[in-house]
Formats: sequence, C-alpha cells, structure tokens
Amino acid sequence: PHDLRRTCATLVASERAAIAPHVVSEILGHAPAGPRVTQVYMRHAFDAEKRHAMNVWCELLLDIVGEGKPRPGNVTPLRQGAGM
Repeated sequence: PHDLRRTCATLVASERAAIAPHVVSEILGHAPAGPRVTQVYMRHAFDAEKRHAMNVWCELLLDIVGEGKPRPGNVTPLRQGAGM
C-alpha cells in the first residue's frame, strides 16, 4: 500500500498532472506544512482540489492500464490467474 501512495504522489505531482504539492500532501493525509500560525488560521479543507487530484489520478491509471483504449502492439495482456 505504501508504494501505491508513493506512486500516486509522484504521478499526480509530475508534469503529466501538475497537482500542487500542498494538495498532494492533503490527499496523502500528511500534516500541513508551514508555520504553526498558518495551520491554526487556515481551515480550508481543499475538498474540491483533492477531488480533482483523485480524478486526475484515476485518469492516469486508466491511461496506464489502457482501459477502453487499444493496446500497443508490444503489450501482451496477462491471463487472469496465470502463474499463481
């Protein structure tokens, strides 16, 4: 699970998605950065921004697995249950 969090954080912060670092921290549930006084006064939950980031993550994953898109000729789909 931790590798999935790292992969998500890396991909959504990349040039492909360009999600702001503070939003990445929010979706990962990390403590807010910055001076303590900022944390006390700023109560914005970033819900819309987090929703957008998760939708971007979803689109990136769908793009990676080729959902609904033709696979390149050099990709062989794995059979379910094969080798296990």
